Amino acid sequence: MKSTIVKAPAKVNLYLDVINKRGDGYHNIETIYEKIDLCDWIKVSVMPRGVKLLCENNALLNNVNNTVYRAAKLLCERYNLRCGFKIELDKRIPIASGLGGGSSDAAAVLLSICNLLNIKIEKQALLKLAAEIGADVPFFASGYNRAFATGIGEKLSPLKQNQNMYFLLVVPDIKISTKSVYASLRARNDVDYIPVNLNLTKKRRDVSMLCHNLENLSPFSRGQVYNIKDILFNKLEEVVLPSYPVLHDIKKALKKTGAEGIIVSGSGSAVYGVFQSRKGAMRAESKLMKKGNWQLFLARN
Repeated sequence: MKSTIVKAPAKVNLYLDVINKRGDGYHNIETIYEKIDLCDWIKVSVMPRGVKLLCENNALLNNVNNTVYRAAKLLCERYNLRCGFKIELDKRIPIASGLGGGSSDAAAVLLSICNLLNIKIEKQALLKLAAEIGADVPFFASGYNRAFATGIGEKLSPLKQNQNMYFLLVVPDIKISTKSVYASLRARNDVDYIPVNLNLTKKRRDVSMLCHNLENLSPFSRGQVYNIKDILFNKLEEVVLPSYPVLHDIKKALKKTGAEGIIVSGSGSAVYGVFQSRKGAMRAESKLMKKGNWQLFLARN
């Protein structure tokens, strides 16, 4: 039985702005994705028929609409595959944390099946296929480690990485629905939504300058126009912070550890602090180990 084992990395959003709501129910965004080395592990094996998912998490096993299952079924239907797949998922990225675990798993399954069966798909067609599963899936399928994205996240421009960054991820024992967060947010130019603590007159950041600084300058330089503290931005914080006070508590705790920048990733629930050195991130981790019922993950880009 042909099989392959792959890593499915998590991501953080260094920058996330919501532009407006689309006719298809999605929102147009501008975001900077950054892969990190916190990963799920996935084994995909070819079997005669059907799609079988094995995972210790029963919530995933009992949901045929999860992204891993949908990715395999989509390829089977689109390419009329005359075989099936057993997918064994070692889940290490927290679920509903804003770290893209489900999307990364789906992309890993898409790429694994294509490699196992030698299915040749032009890159843009692959990204279009990935977007049918979810907004973050194209980034993980792209092979980019860092990218600026527009549309729903499927229009990607790679950004080079010029310096290591270390992240302390803090995940409280709550689950946040991405769909509900976007449903509560009045995006710019969306007059049908009710405002939720939004400052609509706030000037938008020059995201092209942010990308330039990330690619060409040290994000930890105090003397430049934008350092990492200025780059980090998440429009969705305007919804999740008032709704989940524990995220405020985490941000305060991370600030005391000396993090260079602190922000919620995606729609949450993970909050992360950025550090210039692994040693600094490890010191912060030791300080937060006894704080609250929080999971801690140390990662780098």
